[in-house]
Amino acid sequence: MLKKLTLFFILLLSASYVFAQDIPDKDIPAKPNALVSDFANVLGDANRQMLERKLDDYNDSTSTQIAVVLIKSVGQYDIDAYGTALGRKWAIGQKGKNNGLLILAAIDDRKVTIQTGYGMEGSIPDAITNQIINEDIKPHFRQQDYYGGLDQATTDIIKYAKGEYKGNPQHHNSGGSGAGIVVFFIIIVILIIIFRNRGGGGQIIGGRGGASPFWWFIAGDMLGSSG
Repeated sequence: MLKKLTLFFILLLSASYVFAQDIPDKDIPAKPNALVSDFANVLGDANRQMLERKLDDYNDSTSTQIAVVLIKSVGQYDIDAYGTALGRKWAIGQKGKNNGLLILAAIDDRKVTIQTGYGMEGSIPDAITNQIINEDIKPHFRQQDYYGGLDQATTDIIKYAKGEYKGNPQHHNSGGSGAGIVVFFIIIVILIIIFRNRGGGGQIIGGRGGASPFWWFIAGDMLGSSG
C-alpha cells in the first residue's frame, strides 16, 4: 500500500508539472514565412523545399495548414506543452476555424508530437495521430530518414483530413495537453487499483494518445509507448 501511495503522489506531481508549464515567448523561435521549419538542419534544402511545396499546395487548395517544425531540443519543457505554445504563438491554421496541425520533433531529445487544432479533431483524433507516429514517423526516424517519415506522415494526414472544411467546424471546449490527459488517466487507474479489494494480481496496459510525445530509439526493439 505504501509503495502504491508513493507512486500515486509521484504521478500526481508529474501531472501538475505538465499542466503548470508555462513556455516563455523568448524560448519559442519567431515564426518563419514557411510551413516547414528545419531548425535542426536534418532535412537538406532539396527535401525541405519539396515538403514545403507539398504543404503549401495543400494549404492553398483547402485552407488547412500543416506545419512541420524540427528543433534540436525542447530543453526542460514537456514537448506537448511546447508544441501547444508554439502552435498558439505562430497561429497555425485559419482564423476562426482553428484548422491547423503541427508536427513537432525534437531530434536530440528523440521526441515527437502531433498537435491538432480543435477544427481538426473530428477527422484526425488521437488514435489517428498515434498511428501516424508509430507507422510513418518512427520507422523512418530510426534510420535518420527524416524526410521520408515526414512525407509519409503528411500524406496520411492529408488523406484523413480530406473534405473536412467544406462547412463550418464544430466548436469544442479547450483542454490540456495530450501528455497531461494521459497522466491523469494513469492516476485514475492507479486509484482504482489502490482502493479495490485485494485479490489476484492484474496488469495495466496503457497506450499513449497520438498527440503525446513519442520516443524513437535506434535500438528498435526498445521502442515502446509506455509513459
